[in-house]
Amino acid sequence: MWVWSSSLWLARDTVLGVRSLNSWPGSKSFSMNGCNRWRATGLALAMLALTLVARAQELAEKQLIRGLVYARVDELELKLDLHLPVKRDGPPLPVVLWFHAGGMMEGGRGFCPIANLAKEGFAVASVSYRLSGQAKFPAQIEDSKAAVRWLRAHAEEYHFDAAHIGACGESAGGMLASLLGVTGDMPHLEGSVGGNLEFSSRVQAVVGLCVPTDLTEMLTKRSERSFWAKLFTTGNFKEAKFTFARAYVMKKLFGGPLPEHADLVRMASAVTHVSTDDPPFLLFHGRKDPLVPLVQGQGLQRALSQAGVESRLIVVETSVHGFGRFPPEMMAETRAFFNRHLR
Repeated sequence: MWVWSSSLWLARDTVLGVRSLNSWPGSKSFSMNGCNRWRATGLALAMLALTLVARAQELAEKQLIRGLVYARVDELELKLDLHLPVKRDGPPLPVVLWFHAGGMMEGGRGFCPIANLAKEGFAVASVSYRLSGQAKFPAQIEDSKAAVRWLRAHAEEYHFDAAHIGACGESAGGMLASLLGVTGDMPHLEGSVGGNLEFSSRVQAVVGLCVPTDLTEMLTKRSERSFWAKLFTTGNFKEAKFTFARAYVMKKLFGGPLPEHADLVRMASAVTHVSTDDPPFLLFHGRKDPLVPLVQGQGLQRALSQAGVESRLIVVETSVHGFGRFPPEMMAETRAFFNRHLR
């Protein structure tokens, strides 16, 4: 949930992922005169050709349908992108929804790290939802449930398996995916956004990455002064900064000081909704995540386990918040989990 920017990683690479030759190790040994210039140019063109071939192969294996409107709220259109297998003449497709990170303050559906599940027979829906500058909680979970209902309402049109829908998200998006998992068909969180109320918003499997699961711990803290309190008591500027970030993002999400919105804070905490009929969960969390502490993932996994719900927490040896592009091992675990529970 709490990130300053969900897209900083994009600055690392160019669109094609090809770096300038001058940035390569040992590049100073290149002479850009004569035949060496031709060799360098040839290398760059070869790399570009390989990239374009790989991109063409990817496009041949999946189809992208952008900007489908799943709901309208006043003048605002809520949209999703569908990543689909090109060949859809077999059994109906299980569906996985992706919810982006960004602290519910920013981010968008354009970056979907699980899109390649479409090449393996899944339909992937990357969902936009109202940000905290547009609407306060519970608007975000109501939008998420509206997206699930829309997918079920259009199952025949897109060859979806309406009985097998999963949810996946990172940080703020993981919070929404987790809430979908533990609040299936709860009337007080359903809302009426987008209609299709004759369809269920329940999901059958959840994958969450660095998920804030229990926001109630912030209720006992003086959020406006927490930065200075943490700084003066610990002398740790980095820790104080993240404490302030958590408080700031939550205040934006709920529309004011947290004690004044205690009921909403509890409503947004997945751990408060866990029950015996919840779907299987797979959780990933950084051991030293500075923004969403590991105890958040541990708390949800423990609550699910105590309720008899299948759940697994994989602790990743990292000291940053968020994973950006899924590492191969994480993608393999996610793929296997959804294959097991949505087929």
